[in-house]
Amino acid sequence: MGHLQTNLEAKELGAGRSGQVFLIETPSGQIARKVFSGDSLASLVHYVLLGADNPYIWNGDFLQCGYYRRKILDILVEYWFDSKLKIARAIGAEWNEELQANQLDAEFIPGRNSALRQPFDPRGSQEIEELLHKVMEPLQKRLIESGFDGLVWQAGKGNPVALNNFLVIDTEQGDRTFVWIDMESGVPALFPLNVSTLFSFYLPKCYKHKTFLFDDVDVKQLIAYTYQHEDTLKERVGNERYYELLDHIGKLDHYQREWRSLSRLKRGVFCQLRLGKITQTQADRYLKFPPLWYIKELKKVVPKVVKKLFVDLPVKITQKIRNISFTGFFRDLCKLIISRRFRTKVARDYVIRRIEAWRDRHQLTDEESDDLLARLDRESGSDYVSDLGVHLGMKVFVKAVEYGIFPIVYAAGFINEFTLALILLMGGALSRTVYTGFRMFQSAAESKEIPWLAFFVGMIPLMIGNIAYPCQMLYSAAGQHGKVASFIVYDTFTRIGGAIPIWGGEDTLTEHFFNQGASHVIRLIGRLKRHRE
Repeated sequence: MGHLQTNLEAKELGAGRSGQVFLIETPSGQIARKVFSGDSLASLVHYVLLGADNPYIWNGDFLQCGYYRRKILDILVEYWFDSKLKIARAIGAEWNEELQANQLDAEFIPGRNSALRQPFDPRGSQEIEELLHKVMEPLQKRLIESGFDGLVWQAGKGNPVALNNFLVIDTEQGDRTFVWIDMESGVPALFPLNVSTLFSFYLPKCYKHKTFLFDDVDVKQLIAYTYQHEDTLKERVGNERYYELLDHIGKLDHYQREWRSLSRLKRGVFCQLRLGKITQTQADRYLKFPPLWYIKELKKVVPKVVKKLFVDLPVKITQKIRNISFTGFFRDLCKLIISRRFRTKVARDYVIRRIEAWRDRHQLTDEESDDLLARLDRESGSDYVSDLGVHLGMKVFVKAVEYGIFPIVYAAGFINEFTLALILLMGGALSRTVYTGFRMFQSAAESKEIPWLAFFVGMIPLMIGNIAYPCQMLYSAAGQHGKVASFIVYDTFTRIGGAIPIWGGEDTLTEHFFNQGASHVIRLIGRLKRHRE
């Protein structure tokens, strides 16, 4: 369905593969409304595996499964974790006529995402370690014990994207509480980053449930678990909530059975009927004569794939080439070569944009942002800031040559596939090495410090090489330029984790993994400096 267009007077809180979340003002207070949708990749996965789009979007029974899973887990999570972990409680679930999609209303949680490491807190708050080892891993174990096999995906087993399903609330006592805000998956649990979990856990559970694992619950196991822990559950949550738990389990069992009773054909037909793509008369005909349905789908899918590959993609590439201002392109190239002021401006503008991005994500406070900007103003006269501007500015020109000229050279037969792949991979590293090599000779001739660290770091391909001069600044400045340079290193590594497709993105475990990698680089530079001294 893509990005939802809505007339709701609502602030968007976030979006994922399963839908968008809006902050809604109601007479009784604020709620978080999740309107289910799906991106093109997730829709393709669902279509191939289930024969229809994400059932959260269109199927009422599946929506109610999500609603009652939250009701059940609200009680069980309190039993398991007391106040350490809470659930964003479900309030209601219904069809949104305006947006033509299902929606789920839940308690609004004014929390924050887990903190990234950054120059003012280089060791981090350790809350990621606490979330992983004291919350998510024990939660996965409890979910498996109680039969919530499909929910383990949303709790992070082999799935680094699940980290952003949890928010942090800072308590007045200086402690923190974690809140599980998203329990509805965007895709079936078949694509873990840790492949071993696919074979050791997810595929066996698919066999057990006789379906592609998608938030499925083993209700028999859940009932057995509930009776087994009856006494302690009653003691912890009270008799009333215990019997509410049993009632919720009964309703979950009903709705899950209704969903599972649908064949692949019925899922596809009912999905398109619900979304208004076919009429009731057409739906009846397809159910009566299934071959007509599959012929229709084949005729729809094949032309769409052909159009995207052979019409839309070439047109998009052509339009991008036409939109390039070659006059401005070469003007900026000349300014980058001639003007030191322009090179410094390129670096300053880049760093300012990145500081603002971290502040907007609440990963830097206003005071920390102002401190970095003030330090950047003081350091703008540094040769290394100007050199950073060259490395950043060269990226545009190098990419233009890599993707605009060398494919033509390859097509003409002057280079082979291996050479083209090497150029595309190493073009940025080569340009940085040539420039920094020249600066080394220049510095030696002028009896200045030789930027040897920048030279070697710049040889690293892809985005990591851009931290060449920030690393040199860290090494050379004896702490004088440490905060700004450290920030650039943290930011660069963090952006790598955020850019990785499927398993990366903001507030994922992948992003935090690379963010922590920056700490290792900064510590290594400190050891190198101490060793040399």
